[in-house]
Amino acid sequence: MKAAEFAVRLDALLAHYGEDRCWIWPLSKKTGGYGQVSIDEQPGLLAHRESYKMLVGPIPDEACIDHVCLTRACVNPRHLRLLSRVSNVMIGDGAPARNRRKTHCPKGHSYEGDNLLTDPKTGYRQCRACNHARYLARKAGPRGSHFGTRTHCPSGHAYTPENTKRDKHGHRRCKACKKAISLRDTLKHS
Repeated sequence: MKAAEFAVRLDALLAHYGEDRCWIWPLSKKTGGYGQVSIDEQPGLLAHRESYKMLVGPIPDEACIDHVCLTRACVNPRHLRLLSRVSNVMIGDGAPARNRRKTHCPKGHSYEGDNLLTDPKTGYRQCRACNHARYLARKAGPRGSHFGTRTHCPSGHAYTPENTKRDKHGHRRCKACKKAISLRDTLKHS
């Protein structure tokens, strides 16, 4: 279809639906329900974007078109507005938008003030209180807090203050086992 034919098709939609109602694209649609058109031998163009360009003006590279009416097949320029990609995602109902609207972490801590950690590269938010709890759990033992609560080493020696040493990673080590290994190594090499 030529650009002039597309303009005639838009005029026909205006005449059929009027200025205020959605102009539902009657021809081919993409999988997501957006109207699809081929103009001047360029296949697979989005009909709402081409309608906006033709009837309103150019679309900046960093912008996208939002359907105010929430009807993906609508090509009425009164129902279309320019938004940044981030804004368009955030007003939607996808995972990024749902997560951005959360005010508290799953444990109930507020995502604000000193309790909010934001990754500068990704923008992901994290709860400082939960991060600290995870840190303490990791510090308590090699595989989490349940290892830190064991009372005996695998050989059966008690983890008492006199018999326990922490290595450079914070893991508990049994001094009795260490002595036995050292003694065995000494006897082996003599």
